[in-house]
Amino acid sequence: LQWKILEIQQTELEDYTGALKVAELLYAKSPVNKEQSITVFTNLLKKVQKFDQIIKLHREEIKNCSPKDIDRLFSYWSIIAKTAQENLKNLSLAKEAYSEMLKLHPTYLPAIIQLGEIGMLQEDWGMAKTQLERAHEIIGNEDEAVDILFKLSQIALKGTKDMIQAQR
Repeated sequence: LQWKILEIQQTELEDYTGALKVAELLYAKSPVNKEQSITVFTNLLKKVQKFDQIIKLHREEIKNCSPKDIDRLFSYWSIIAKTAQENLKNLSLAKEAYSEMLKLHPTYLPAIIQLGEIGMLQEDWGMAKTQLERAHEIIGNEDEAVDILFKLSQIALKGTKDMIQAQR
């Protein structure tokens, strides 16, 4: 019944605040449908732009998750990384989350590339170079490799400019 109320509030009434209260209740009291309630709760938090709460929710789930449940941990870290980078513009938190994802799946290319791009945005050229070179080693598709090589050339160019500037 509560799931039906939640569905009506979201779809027919577009009452996201009321739906959020029901979703929070379902999350707290629904151990059987835990993953479903986390997904619904997360989607509603996105709709009302409570991105800090999404981070808090998934950090809490990480604490409660078995270290052996790699897929769930990876999923939670992935949501934190994406939310931190895209919605909160918190590159430090995104960097932490992508790093945690790579501890679970060391060759996960999107996380490696994102770490390289975060390095470029933060002007941490060493990290950017390391991650993008790592990505280049993993990529088998030449079209994708061109983009990585272009970013690496940007890092090299930036390093050269910094060296010339330091010599003046």
